[in-house]
Amino acid sequence: MSGFSRAQLLRQIATVLQLVVGNVGAIALLLLTANALSAVINGVHFRDPELMHETEGRDFQLAPNRLRIARSEFHGAQLNIDRDGWRTGQKAGSMFDHYSPDDYNIFLFGGSALYGYTVDDNDTIPAYLDAELKRRGNTGVHAYNFGSLGYALLDETNVLVELIRENRIPKVAIFYDGGNEFGRGLRGEMPGNVFSEWIDADYTYENASDLFEAGRRSFNPQNLALATFAVRLRTILTRWGFFPNTNDRYKGEISAEEQERLAKHAKAAAKSYMTKVELVEKLASAYGFKAIFVLQPMGVCLENHEQYPFRYFGPPQRYQALYYQFLYEEIMRLANRHKGSKVTNLCSALNGEVSKGRRLFSTKMHLNGEGNRFIAGILADIILTSESNH
Repeated sequence: MSGFSRAQLLRQIATVLQLVVGNVGAIALLLLTANALSAVINGVHFRDPELMHETEGRDFQLAPNRLRIARSEFHGAQLNIDRDGWRTGQKAGSMFDHYSPDDYNIFLFGGSALYGYTVDDNDTIPAYLDAELKRRGNTGVHAYNFGSLGYALLDETNVLVELIRENRIPKVAIFYDGGNEFGRGLRGEMPGNVFSEWIDADYTYENASDLFEAGRRSFNPQNLALATFAVRLRTILTRWGFFPNTNDRYKGEISAEEQERLAKHAKAAAKSYMTKVELVEKLASAYGFKAIFVLQPMGVCLENHEQYPFRYFGPPQRYQALYYQFLYEEIMRLANRHKGSKVTNLCSALNGEVSKGRRLFSTKMHLNGEGNRFIAGILADIILTSESNH
C-alpha cells in the first residue's frame, strides 16, 4: 500500500472499473452484432429456398413425462407430430391410438433420414414400408416412425427401452443409422465430434439443454444463451479470415495425417455403435422380437459423389465421404467378427439408380420421397426374407 495515497488508489480502482464496464459493453455489443450478422449469413449460407419445408421447424421440447428431447406437437400440411414428439402423419391423436400387440408391428428407429427430413408424411421410409408390405398381401402390418432429428443408435436404444417398459414390444425393430454416428448420442457433446466446425450452434443448444421454460418447456432457438453468440462470432470471423477455415483446407487433397485422424475417430465410433448393437440384440432375445440394423445410404457414399450438386451446405463432401467410408468399413468388419450381428450396408445401394439419372436425394444426407420408396422396398425384402428363414 506504500507509495499510493487513498485518492490515487480510488482513482486506480475507478479506472479499472471503467475499463471493465467499457469492455463488457463493447463485448456485449459485438456479440449482439454477431448474432444479427449470423442470422443474415445463416439465412443465405445454410438455407435453400427450395428446401423450405415444415420438417425444418426448430421448436423442440422435453417430451411430457420423458427424459427425451423431441419436436413439439405440430399439425400442418406436410408434417404431423403428436404430443410425444413422434411423426404420426395424423391430424390428431397419438402414435399408439390404434396400436394392438396382436398386430405385426414394425418399429423403425433413426435420425433425420428415417424421420423424413424435407419430405411429407406420406413420403417417409416407414410410410412407404407400411404400404409396400400391405401391397404384398401382409395384412395386420403397422410400421411406426420413431425417427428424430439428430438421433444415433444410443438415443434409439433409450427409446426402445422406454417402449419395452410400456409393454410395447414390436415383432421387428429396424435401426436405420450411420449419418449421426460419431461415437456419442444426442445428449453428448456434439461440438466435439469430427464435424464440429459446421454444426449449427442452435442445433447443439436445443439438443443438449433441459428445456424447462415458462410452462411450455420449449423455446425459440433464436433466443440463445450469450455463450452461443460467441460460437456464432467465431463462425463469422472464420469466414472473414480471422481463424483457419477448415472448409478451404479440405478442398484439396486430405493429408495422410488427417486421414489417420479420421480413421482413428471412425474406429472409436464404430466400436461404440457395435456396443449398442449387442445391447439391442440382448433385448431382442429377451423380449422375442427381431432386430435389423441398416447403414443408411447417403449422397456422399455415391461413386463420383463430387459430381453431384447436392443442395446443402455443410462439411466438404470429400472430407465427409472419407469419414463415412472409414466408419462403415469398420462397422462391417466388427459385425462380421461378431457372431449373430447382422448389419446391412446400404451406403452404395443407390449407385446404379443414380447413375441412370434418377433424382433420389433432397440433400447430400437425405433421400427424397422417391429415394425413400426405393429403400422401403429393400427393407420389405429384408423383413420378408428373415421371416421365411424362421
